[in-house]
Parts: sequence; structure tokens; C-alpha cells
Amino acid sequence: MALGCTRLQQDSAALVIVLVCVLCAPCAALYRRSHRDGAPLESAAEEQWFIQRLDHFSGADTRVWKQRYFVNDTFYRPGGPVFLMIGGEGPANPAWMQYGTWLLYAQKLGALCLLLEHRFYGKKYLEVVWRSLAAENPECPLVVKKASDTLVERLHDPKTYDNITKDFRLCSKLQIQTKMDSAYLLESLAGNFMDVVQYNEDNRGFEGVVGTNITIKVLCSVMLDSSLGEPYDRYAAVARLMQNTFSQACINTQYKSYIQDMSNTSWSGPEAGGGRQWVYQTCTEFGFYQSTDSPNQPFSGFPLPYHLQQCADIYNLSTSLDDAIQQTNEEYGGYDIRTTRIVFPNGSIDPWHALGVTQDITSDLPAVFIKGTAHCANMYPARAEDLPQLSLARDHIFILLQKWLAE
Repeated sequence: MALGCTRLQQDSAALVIVLVCVLCAPCAALYRRSHRDGAPLESAAEEQWFIQRLDHFSGADTRVWKQRYFVNDTFYRPGGPVFLMIGGEGPANPAWMQYGTWLLYAQKLGALCLLLEHRFYGKKYLEVVWRSLAAENPECPLVVKKASDTLVERLHDPKTYDNITKDFRLCSKLQIQTKMDSAYLLESLAGNFMDVVQYNEDNRGFEGVVGTNITIKVLCSVMLDSSLGEPYDRYAAVARLMQNTFSQACINTQYKSYIQDMSNTSWSGPEAGGGRQWVYQTCTEFGFYQSTDSPNQPFSGFPLPYHLQQCADIYNLSTSLDDAIQQTNEEYGGYDIRTTRIVFPNGSIDPWHALGVTQDITSDLPAVFIKGTAHCANMYPARAEDLPQLSLARDHIFILLQKWLAE
């Protein structure tokens, strides 16, 4: 998340506070929010639309489109600041107009709250997954690695396919015809751990999210339960636990089906909510792949070439990702951030903190590193069981807002 300040010229000079957070699960290959997110809770906020330019960088391009936004003026006082929350890589959830830390800030500061839906809808963060599992129990990631390695070994023997199909409740009999088939299966199963680590104990119930009761502690308790059998058997038990949690009769691990879904360009397509857009951005802008190239993580079988091949299979892209990433960093500055009044909160359990700012750049570009918390934890509604350092982080950010508003 970043909170940035600029000037808005309206009836009076109002300060705009920009809140940016990836409010979903940005996973490169599977866009796993499809099975974690439930229906958003009802909100009194009415959706609104405005005419937006399609291309702000070409004066000759006059094309426009309608962009959606929501407004909450409950706490607004004349002359107060404007809080602008920019949505993540998926549909904007109007539940944020009724819940979240930003509304507490708005109430105290008399702010107008706006939620703007994103207009368009790295590498190797699995090392942080290892550390997060190890923080619960040092043995946990080691057992996960044993299970993953065993599965990789069995995939080399077609005689094991029937058992694998049954053990992991696959929707159809396992067939491995290419390396992409095995990689997709292995990534799908590893995704059970990626999702839980990323949002571990976040207070997301107001969003209608399913499965918030499944935490790192729960997964490690399964992986360390020898009564369930060998590590491979416990790995399968985790997969079944996740399927039961999300009311899935089975999981489709066919790479061909995935490519068909991702290639569907219809707004009613299975990946129209953000999956197709997110993966396109990984292919053309920033990478951010959760690959198994590093030895310092518990999974195997879906290295960087697997992710890059999807760029060709889905979008028929053959351009250099390295060049695209370099262009992105040149355009936006990378870590060379030359501005003021931005605070960068990150949670130590959130795997994405590896790509974030976790140390102060300057006094006007402070970092708030929150030990023991996950993805965007400071933005979710407060609750009694919050860690003390999370509560302190919210208070610290509010003090910064007060200071900057007074300048």
C-alpha cells in the first residue's frame, strides 16, 4: 500500500490521500482469487460511472470508456481531505465503502472517500512462503518439500496417475503429455499454500471471502500430522481440505483447459474478472512470477520457462520480458522514488513484501514494516485479536496523515 499526497483544485484546496493496495491474490498463473473470494457483502454505496480517456499519453487518441467508482461522503467536512482508494487487479468491492481502517481515518479527519475501479481489469516470492511456514514450525516447510518432491517423482511414472487422480480429487484422470501439464498440476497444488500465507489471519470477512479460518497454523498442523501417513499423503490432505472449504467437488488441473479459459476474451469469460488481465501484465510489464527456480523454497516443477511459455500460449507474445521490465522501471522509476509524503506499509508474512519498500527512504518516504502480519493487514478493519504491532502501525500511519495534512 502507498499513501500519497497531491493537490486537488476544486472549490477549496483539498488534500488527496491516495490509497493503493493489491486487494486480492496476484498469482501469476492461476489468479487464485476465483476460489477464495465469495460474493461481496451488500453495500449502501451506489456504483457510479464517468467518461474516461482510453489513452492519456496520445493527444490524437480520442477514444473513451466508462470507468466505475463509488463514493462515501458520510464523514466529509468542507475543506477536508479526499481519500482515493485505487482498486486492485479485479472488480472493485463496494464493501470497502463500509469497512476498513481508512474509514476510521476519514471519520477523524472529515474526509471524502472514493473507490476507483482499476482501469485494466518480482519473481520468486516462494522463498518468503518458506520463511512464513518455518516461523510457525521449522519442520513444516521441510515436510512440504518432501511431499512436493515425492509428487514430482511419481509424475514420472504413469502407473501412479490413477492414485494421484484419486488422492487429490482431480476432475479427470491425470494425463501428463508435456512439461506444461505437470507444471500446471504442481503449481495448482502449491497454490494452496501460497494463498494461505499471503492472507494469513487477515480480517477479510467483510469482503465475503471464504476460507479465512484456514491459516498457516492449520496447514502446518496437517503437514506435521504423522497419523495421516507420509508427507505426500498429508499434502493430498491439504488439497482435500481446501476443496472442502471452497465447496469444490474436484479440481481441474488440465493445462489445456486453463489456456482455453485464459484465451477467452469475452467479458463473461471465466477469467474476465482479472485473471487474463493480470497474467498479460506479468508478460508485458513486470514479471512477478512465483517460480521454483530458487532452492530456498519448498516446491518443485514450475520454473520460470513455464510461466514465460504461457505468454506465448495465451497471448501469442514473443517479446523479451527482460526488455519489458526494464522499460517499466525506466517509466516509473523502480526503487528510485523521487517524491514525498508516501508511507509504505508491508507485513513480514506477506510474500510480496520482498518487492516492497521495507526501510525508510527519507523522513517523508517512511516504511512501516509490520512483523507477523500478511497482505495489506493494516487496511482491514481492526479487531480485538490484532497483534499489538498492527495496531501501532495503524496509529503511526494516522499520525503521518495528520502531520502531512497540517503542512
